Amino acid sequence: MTIKSEGTIVQPRYWLVKYGILALLLLLFSSTCYFAMHGHLHYWDDWLLGDLFRSNEFFLSVAITRAKDMLLAFSGLHSGLLVLQSGEFGINFVVDANIQVGNAVAQLTDIVSYGRDFSLFGLVALHIIETIIAIVQNMTPWLIVAAELGVLMIVTADIWLYRSHKWHMAFVRIGEAILLLFLLCVIIFPLSIHLVHRFSNSVSDDIHSKGYQAVVSTHNHILGESQGTSLQDDAGESVKQLKNAKVKIHHKTNYLSTHVVRYGAVMFLQVFFLPLIFSVFLFWLFRALVRRHQHWAA
Repeated sequence: MTIKSEGTIVQPRYWLVKYGILALLLLLFSSTCYFAMHGHLHYWDDWLLGDLFRSNEFFLSVAITRAKDMLLAFSGLHSGLLVLQSGEFGINFVVDANIQVGNAVAQLTDIVSYGRDFSLFGLVALHIIETIIAIVQNMTPWLIVAAELGVLMIVTADIWLYRSHKWHMAFVRIGEAILLLFLLCVIIFPLSIHLVHRFSNSVSDDIHSKGYQAVVSTHNHILGESQGTSLQDDAGESVKQLKNAKVKIHHKTNYLSTHVVRYGAVMFLQVFFLPLIFSVFLFWLFRALVRRHQHWAA
């Protein structure tokens, strides 16, 4: 008798708690919709996620500036080398200098071309990431509303629909998808960029600085200081300069190729690999947490 009486007491309390949770969610959803329509949720967004978004904006602005500097440096060196190899200056290389130096300059041009492509790829990827974060930041209030709707659908399915009901799993899966979309856009992706900034910033600073200095040093060594009125004038001076630097150009080629490879690897890690790894890991973690509702559902 005691067990039955306890059962009759516990069961209504259990349902009362679940209906209370549903009522609170409905009230919260209605309030959030009201505040989102009147633009009041931005204050809460800035209080909760403002530091994260500002940190990412600073990191991306610095990274974009560096990528632009590298792109300009590589482009300037590449243009000078192309002029040096073309037309009468290309003939001067073969006749006046030697074929071996001309081949070394051709190899150097290819390496610089790869570095320019790495810089362009990184710059485009950084602008894409910056645009996505800006869109997410503006859409955060409505993403919060969507997340609350997803939670409401999950709780509604767990309260009113039996697991064998044909609509139960549909409500649960749609609710989970909406909630995970919110977590992916508002939490996982910005947090992944923040983690990339924290883990790779010190390494990328050093490699970028050395890579930029390598490009500038190679430019000054091969093409010399820009003193002419055009690239052809600079190229003419470079032909004379290279006649006295036949050995050093091979060293410069190896030196620059090392820094180009390092710069390309860091750029690939920063804008693609590390954000992807962190995003996948955090998505898997949050997905496992979201699906824990199946353990307390009725």
